[in-house]
Amino acid sequence: MSLFKFTRSLGAGAMVTGLVLAGCKDTAATDTAAAIEPTGAPVMYSVTDADSEVILFGTFHILPEDIEWQNDALSAAIERSEEAWYELPVGSENDPAIQQLTMQYGMSQTPLSERLSTEQNAKLKSVMDGMGFPTDAVEPMQPWLAAISIPVFQMMKEGYSPEMGAEMQLQKLTGGKGQRAFETAEQQLRFFADMPEAKQIEYLEQVLDDADEGMALMDKMAEAWATGDVEFLENEIIGEMKRETPELYDVLIKTRNTAWAETLDTEMKGEGVDFVAVGAGHLVGPDSVPALLRAKGYTVTQLTE
Repeated sequence: MSLFKFTRSLGAGAMVTGLVLAGCKDTAATDTAAAIEPTGAPVMYSVTDADSEVILFGTFHILPEDIEWQNDALSAAIERSEEAWYELPVGSENDPAIQQLTMQYGMSQTPLSERLSTEQNAKLKSVMDGMGFPTDAVEPMQPWLAAISIPVFQMMKEGYSPEMGAEMQLQKLTGGKGQRAFETAEQQLRFFADMPEAKQIEYLEQVLDDADEGMALMDKMAEAWATGDVEFLENEIIGEMKRETPELYDVLIKTRNTAWAETLDTEMKGEGVDFVAVGAGHLVGPDSVPALLRAKGYTVTQLTE
């Protein structure tokens, strides 16, 4: 379950998610996502020392059009910040060179069906048929890209939109500020592409096994994010991933969080206020960016409850 939840928008990789979505923009949504009316706000932290502040905001990569999540606390945080940090350089998903990298790392001369067992192919066909997509849509993909694409296809079909995703909305709000990034597109792609093929197929099979949970799960996740339900995000997504797929957890969460915390530690040696927006899955749990910065001696305060 955890891989499906994680893939579906809390941090599987903003670049990969964005590129898959960009390739699906001509696919008409056949349903409308359920309205979500949060009573709280997405999780946000202030990390401070004597003369610096880093504001950490947890994002959700793909959202329905009618969800409300922006608030006065977020507006004030953006207003007082001087630079904005994202996982990737702003606009990366539209860069033709990066789309070529996705083809390089995500496509294969060997059809996906030839890599899967008869039972796995049957599962794949059942899931794709259930979404109204032909299996040909994933046949040229490496297993890891198929594993990410399948939840994205379903989200697009059900009315979730990349344009409504928190990153794209925040980038509009922070457009007049300096823009920084923690990773390159190639780095994010290789987090997945460098996995052994057996692990990629295992990843894909888990996504297929969990696909029946469908949009009810997606809506629950989006609501938990929008209301700042840290307990749900930590226990049901990050904690589950850590228990069930520790190797993937180390690659996609722990290692990246450690690198980002080191970068922010260096940034805090200077002065000023930085706004940092990364997948919400990176801001919860014992290996989270806030926890790592707290361990370095910074004061960490949750700004939204």
